[in-house]
Amino acid sequence: MANPNWKRMWEMGDKFIAIHETLDLGARNLDFESGYVHQDRSCGTVACHGGWGAVIFGIKPDHDGLRRFGSGAGAISRFIGLDGAYDFERWAGENPVLWGNAQGGKLFDPSGYRAFDFYFNYKCTLKVIGNHYIAVAKRIRESEEEHNDGES
Repeated sequence: MANPNWKRMWEMGDKFIAIHETLDLGARNLDFESGYVHQDRSCGTVACHGGWGAVIFGIKPDHDGLRRFGSGAGAISRFIGLDGAYDFERWAGENPVLWGNAQGGKLFDPSGYRAFDFYFNYKCTLKVIGNHYIAVAKRIRESEEEHNDGES
């Protein structure tokens, strides 16, 4: 499986950081056990980062006013150049050095905070996730540069 596009991964990180900065302090921590984001996202709403991906990409809420994490997770994955959420989790799990830890396969899981080096829920933030995506982008870029230098 090919790596995600590092430029898009970096851009996704920037998107998470930008939305983090718009939130009230109470909404900045994520609850990875919540698979949706309420339509009124600015008043204390928490959700996994897949749910925030749905907000970032403007995915319309369902009839009950909720944006599901699965649609956001798929949008994030396609944005960075993979086929879907399963492929992103598989890539992150199979590439712990590039991902930055051995928990990448839990990316969109209820224990997804582990994919970002947290061992307790409610501590991870969109800013942390954004910075993690940027660090992954840097590792992918460096890996590709090393690979291209080896072919010269």
